Amino acid sequence: MLPNMAFHFTTDWFSPNLHLWQQYLHPLAGQPIHALEIGSWEGRSAVWMLENILTHPQSSLTCVDTFQGSPEHSPEQVGSLYERFQHNICQVKSPARVIVHRCSAQDFFHSNPQALYNLIYIDGSHYSWDVLSEAIYSWARLAIGGILIFDDYLWTELGLPHQQPQIAIDAFLTIFQDKLQLLAKGYQVFIQKHHV
Repeated sequence: MLPNMAFHFTTDWFSPNLHLWQQYLHPLAGQPIHALEIGSWEGRSAVWMLENILTHPQSSLTCVDTFQGSPEHSPEQVGSLYERFQHNICQVKSPARVIVHRCSAQDFFHSNPQALYNLIYIDGSHYSWDVLSEAIYSWARLAIGGILIFDDYLWTELGLPHQQPQIAIDAFLTIFQDKLQLLAKGYQVFIQKHHV
């Protein structure tokens, strides 16, 4: 997917869903898009957005991550994570502005109440209460016509329902069903906002 050997990626959880990103985000390419990514890991999805979607000089990408990993990540995976992210982002020759917030999603939303985005990707905590909170905050910051993407809908590695995103995503889709269009629902969920 990203042949540039200057990148330093140790995992690839992004490529299996790339066809959906290409299908639903291609119409945004070249427009002055403001994107928010909750959970950036090593920056693979951020790099793809910068290279393929956020190509307008007035575009921006806001990345929010603690860069401390989650319980399912090994110390080896988390070690130097922020440095790997920074390195990978710096390899991209993009006119878009990249803003990094090294904090939790909750802290970001509380300290940045006015921002509005055309594209939001939620790939942070797997705990259902975090996912639901991030979804509700994100919905308020998503522009009409904007795209919201959830990752890990089918993720079950920790086993217990409250440790999985699916229950929170289903609740969100039920609560906001008359305000959105469901575009895709598999390992990732794509929706488009039609009403506030």
